[in-house]
Amino acid sequence: DMISQKNIPYPVKQKALVYPFDRQFLPFVRRKRHPHSLEFVHYVSPNGWGFEGKDAGTVDYGSPLGTAVSCDFDLALASCDAAVFVEADTPLDKGSYILPKMRQALEAGKDVHCCIRLEPEEYDALRGRAAERDRVFEYYCDMPEQSGRPLEKSPALKELHTPVLMVCGIVEGVGKFDAQLALAGQIRDSGAKASVITSRSCGRFAGEHSCTGFLFAPISEAEKIFRFNALAARIEKEESPDLIIIGVPGALLPLDAMNTGWFGVTAYEITRAVQADAALACMYYENYSPEYLSDFERICKYRFSLDITAYILENTALDFNDWDVFRMVIEPSLMQSNPLLKNREAPAFPYAEKQAAFDHVLACLSGNAVMEAI
Repeated sequence: DMISQKNIPYPVKQKALVYPFDRQFLPFVRRKRHPHSLEFVHYVSPNGWGFEGKDAGTVDYGSPLGTAVSCDFDLALASCDAAVFVEADTPLDKGSYILPKMRQALEAGKDVHCCIRLEPEEYDALRGRAAERDRVFEYYCDMPEQSGRPLEKSPALKELHTPVLMVCGIVEGVGKFDAQLALAGQIRDSGAKASVITSRSCGRFAGEHSCTGFLFAPISEAEKIFRFNALAARIEKEESPDLIIIGVPGALLPLDAMNTGWFGVTAYEITRAVQADAALACMYYENYSPEYLSDFERICKYRFSLDITAYILENTALDFNDWDVFRMVIEPSLMQSNPLLKNREAPAFPYAEKQAAFDHVLACLSGNAVMEAI
């Protein structure tokens, strides 16, 4: 499934650096099973991000990994076999920071693994440079699709017979991807089978599926709905899972004029393509009232046909100022648990108790093969 310049079996794990590192990469690190032969030995963040010297696992107040974050890309590159380039909370200019370091890694004889979306000309240039140096260049995102022939008639949507759990976020950057991988891991550890269509374009780096190549392609919105439905139906047929987990890209609601989360458009398209049996909503941390959540559930029900099953309050708070919105990672022990939010049909759990949210969602899916296996 991945696009590679050279597919060769690695006899041993390759030592790899990760750049630019922040909390967004930790779901990959904490995953038990990896589809690649990479050992993450260096986590490199740009100067000014405030992570230098901290244990990489604690940047989101999680368990230590035993490796400190560095800001010295050159030094880390010298002791690695490969470099992994990833998305981060704080966007870096690709032309000024990311592409030059990719070229530097290839020039230094390192393999490059790219989890950042590239333009076709950028991909071609890096792929050619890797070929010249007999190095591996692996690209895990879907290539942008061009507009194809328009649909001559509306095909019928395929009905799925496997339970579907959707993981969505009220805004972006609230731990959807982490929840998708953690839930899938829990189900697989129980002996059941889970298929995952991730909310990130680089889902294949985690060994899962991704769909964003056509969701953001210049094709009609109707065709995107049909394509997503066909993707889910194909996965159901080929993998015979007990549960399909779908991560919804973007946000359910726009936050403001600058942080739109695609205005909920991707969520609308996906929920038109596939009917969810349960939905887990990830929220930023706030002192929500039961009335607020009830209003939010009505929006989800009538706009997206989603019945929210449970909430996870991510350990991320929003700081609003005059020009932008900043995300602050907060220590889970400081997050107060509101009994009024737990004692609801769709309970809300703070980040430290997200396992309870997983258990509640799976209990609501009782009576199917997933719960029987668990």
